[in-house]
Amino acid sequence: MPSPSSERIELKVLRVASTEVLGQTKPLEVVPCRFSNAKGDLKDVDHVGDIRRMAGASAVSFKANIRG
Repeated sequence: MPSPSSERIELKVLRVASTEVLGQTKPLEVVPCRFSNAKGDLKDVDHVGDIRRMAGASAVSFKANIRG
């Protein structure tokens, strides 16, 4: 697998506190990375697009579950 990309991914469904404006939030941004000691159901991905697709599917599933 190639080295992780330094491209940032914006997760619009997950919000974090803004560092610029008190009381506002902004989308969570992540950079793809690799944790060699991570545990769980992890999957290596080759492209940032793969991460976007998995995050999108996870968001759809999450929203469906909280709606009941």
